Amino acid sequence: MEGKFRQNHSSIIEHSEEIAFLKGGNVENKRCKEAFNDIKANRHTVLQNRMLISFLDTTAIKHFGTLVSYEVMIPAMYLGREGVRLETHGDRTQYLVQAIQYFTSLGNALNTLYNAVYVGFTELAGMTSRVVELIGELERRGGNNGGNDVVANDFVQEYRRRLRNSNRLSEPTRFDSENIMFKRVTIFSPEGRLLVKDLDLTIRRGENLIVEGPNGAGKSSLLRTIGNLWPLLSGALHAPRDEVVFVPQKPYVFKGSLIEQIVYPKQDVGVEGQGMSHRRDDLGRLEDLLGKVGLEAEKLLPRGKQWDDVLPWNDILSGGERQRLALARVLYHSPQYVCLDEATSAVSKDIEAKLFDLCREQNITLISVSHRPHLRRFHSNVLTLKGDGHGAWELKRLGRTTV
Repeated sequence: MEGKFRQNHSSIIEHSEEIAFLKGGNVENKRCKEAFNDIKANRHTVLQNRMLISFLDTTAIKHFGTLVSYEVMIPAMYLGREGVRLETHGDRTQYLVQAIQYFTSLGNALNTLYNAVYVGFTELAGMTSRVVELIGELERRGGNNGGNDVVANDFVQEYRRRLRNSNRLSEPTRFDSENIMFKRVTIFSPEGRLLVKDLDLTIRRGENLIVEGPNGAGKSSLLRTIGNLWPLLSGALHAPRDEVVFVPQKPYVFKGSLIEQIVYPKQDVGVEGQGMSHRRDDLGRLEDLLGKVGLEAEKLLPRGKQWDDVLPWNDILSGGERQRLALARVLYHSPQYVCLDEATSAVSKDIEAKLFDLCREQNITLISVSHRPHLRRFHSNVLTLKGDGHGAWELKRLGRTTV
């Protein structure tokens, strides 16, 4: 159980950006809580059994004879009982010494019990202190100031000050709109390097954009800004809320059912045995989506496994299968915009062309990050980020998208 809990956390740490892009925080939180509740229930059972065994060992068994002897001898010594002779000093001394031994044994037992309780509470205090420190750090990172990251806010304020000193600061604003529009947007890396300066760009529905440039020029940073993973330092950004999906080069898959891989991060679709069942037409639709991207459920699922069986897909799927499964996920949700960060690098050119064509058929506008010039033919515009440290960029029209 602890292994599952730690595995969930390790997976979140490793794929944090992909999960944030997909807005899968609620799903991951639910999975971690379920794993934690299993651990808590098991721990309660173990502690209850330990308490019972400890009681029987330290009290009922170890000290039962001592307490019974004490109860029998003391009244006989002080009150006198028939059959007990305390006529001489030797008799009284003998019984007194025995009584002292019994009192000593009782004191030792109480001392042992005290030490056990003290040690237990000391361990609990240590764990509580670490948990309090963790909660404090989580609040510092994201629980204060309306849920904003305090460290990120310090970074933002510092670079806003620099922009203000250079007379280029406009109050950063995000708007909900049908098209994606950048108006005088400046992007810095977390290390403080200027990536993009005063970007003016409009991505209209149906006009695919490809983003090119050298490594470290800010291509992925542009997507992070669109997805609100990075704060907006200046300018205005218009983007449709909840209608932008991000697909990274290494898509996020996790231990779960095949259905969950496709519908992620949707939560109202469960597996059998958890209170939900799937109609035959639902499975038919999912199977059709897999077929469109060149996958077959019969080949993906190991022998004897079904759609609802929980499997370690991270170990089952190849890189190309992951990317095609991620595209099936996109087709399932059918958003207005899809940001592809080298998301087809592990598939062949013919499959790649088919995937781009499927997105166009479903009226999905693409924002592609790629180093491969042959992908230009699927796009209407190309944005080139120079990566020169001065934030230079260039936008060119490629004409109508052709396949």
